[in-house]
Amino acid sequence: MGNPRVADGFDPADLEPELRVVWDRGSGRGAELPDQYFAGVELSAATGPEVRAVVQSVEHSAAREITVRLDGRSLSTLIQRQDQFVISLEFPDRRTVIDCSHPGMADRYFLDVLLVFESGALSRSQATQRKQLGAI
Repeated sequence: MGNPRVADGFDPADLEPELRVVWDRGSGRGAELPDQYFAGVELSAATGPEVRAVVQSVEHSAAREITVRLDGRSLSTLIQRQDQFVISLEFPDRRTVIDCSHPGMADRYFLDVLLVFESGALSRSQATQRKQLGAI
């Protein structure tokens, strides 16, 4: 993923807000990933229980786009209690979709999306990629 980010238009005041995460094609081996790879996205267990309760679904909704659907009432309550939180998205090992081989267990790839709120509105976001190599 090149330059992952929250797309414009996220309104936490909606009854069913949708957070769209988009990215540029990127370079290197990651640029070889087909769209079907991103269909394996899921909410990571690293996401805290308070945030997990707010997330209704996560899906690969278009080329280079993931949509996180949230429960607006739960989100409003969460924002009142804390002004920032992280939604962690998890992607599977890449060796199932590109010519990539490595010894050991499957690697896992993550996209952590930090959301910062001010007066109930999204004021800042940051998307950070990380990977966890499988045990050898």
